[in-house]
Amino acid sequence: MKIACICLDDPIYLPKYLDRFFDAQADSVELVVLVSPKLPSESIRAYMKRLLGMYGVGPFVIQAVRVIFLRGLSVFAKFLPATKSKTIFQMTKQRDIPCVRVSNINSDKTLALLNNLEIDLIISIAVPQIFKKPLLDLPNLGCINVHGGYLPDYRGVFSSFWVLCNNESTTGASVHYMTEGIDDGEIIARHRLPITSEDSVDSLCFRTAELGINLLCDSVNLIRKDEVLPIPNETGKGRYNSFPKSQDRKVFLSRGKSYF
Repeated sequence: MKIACICLDDPIYLPKYLDRFFDAQADSVELVVLVSPKLPSESIRAYMKRLLGMYGVGPFVIQAVRVIFLRGLSVFAKFLPATKSKTIFQMTKQRDIPCVRVSNINSDKTLALLNNLEIDLIISIAVPQIFKKPLLDLPNLGCINVHGGYLPDYRGVFSSFWVLCNNESTTGASVHYMTEGIDDGEIIARHRLPITSEDSVDSLCFRTAELGINLLCDSVNLIRKDEVLPIPNETGKGRYNSFPKSQDRKVFLSRGKSYF
């Protein structure tokens, strides 16, 4: 089975857990496609405005410093064995897995690249772009998505923010087949996690990332053995959430929630 992974180019939450997946599926992953968190239609100014609306100045600066520090630290990973910080790109390079960066996952160039490799299964991990039909139809085993929320309860983005903002007692992660709808398609695997009084957006992002990758490993094995028992993803249930805006952040903070 030939696999292509399309991932958010994130140095904070994903590398530690993706390392496990690459170890488990090293012989099957033919390509890793890294996608920027900035949407193709966004200007840099609009992207920065969106992030400031989501985080506010303080948390935004903290996240920016973390990204800069981790990317800088990863430069020394090949020289210092004790340095465990690696980017996704470096992890693929160590395993001789081809890795490319694209700005638009639906572009003709991206589709041609995947089509030439005769990919069987495409995996989406934290990708902020919507897969269009030509991309969804490309692999013969379909496209699956690792979602950082429990479906169908929480669809859309930044579930770790919204479950805290809504005073939920649990969150979770899910792996599902992808359709043209957002976080639609039958569910392959899902699991709930309890939310504690100590949890922040940051801690839930780490916990759901770890759970999501574990579920992904299980899901790929089920697909490989043709043993998937799909769970209905009822579109009439749950809620869809978009990127938080400044007014959402104010409500979040007024309820005593924190980013870190």
